[in-house]
Amino acid sequence: MGIEDIYLSHFFTILPEKLSSGELLEVLRRLLIEAVLEELRTTLLMIKAVLTDAEKKQRQRPVSKWLRDLQSSAYKLDELMDRVIKNHSLSENEGSTSKLRKLIPTSCFNFFSPDSMLADGIASKLKRITSRLKVLSKEISKLNLVENVTKVPYRKVERFKVD
Repeated sequence: MGIEDIYLSHFFTILPEKLSSGELLEVLRRLLIEAVLEELRTTLLMIKAVLTDAEKKQRQRPVSKWLRDLQSSAYKLDELMDRVIKNHSLSENEGSTSKLRKLIPTSCFNFFSPDSMLADGIASKLKRITSRLKVLSKEISKLNLVENVTKVPYRKVERFKVD
């Protein structure tokens, strides 16, 4: 297992957790992209399930390319999520009490607000990344990747005798 494989395994352990983080969910829910998030979470879990097998088969050219594409998408997703959290933290610190914002009617501000522009940008980037990851997840069967199923050894349960 190469160093890139360790990082990739790490990303696919961390990314589903990040998607469940309260702060990120709050921001993304507010940005009305909850359905995309759920689709993304499901796709990530599907990919994570075959990642160990893919790493074992990475000497095969198509699998190696698939892992590189996967790594690229994982980096993009991680950067996007970090940016979302950073922007959310900054906007919370600024608050919505600026003098200029108080003068603009809410109905006008909603159409051109930085929040709505940020939401559109995040939503489109998230949809692109999710779409790319879905394409990669559909390639799983073509690459003959199998889920990593760890079997728990069967242990016979001994009954205790009461004397």
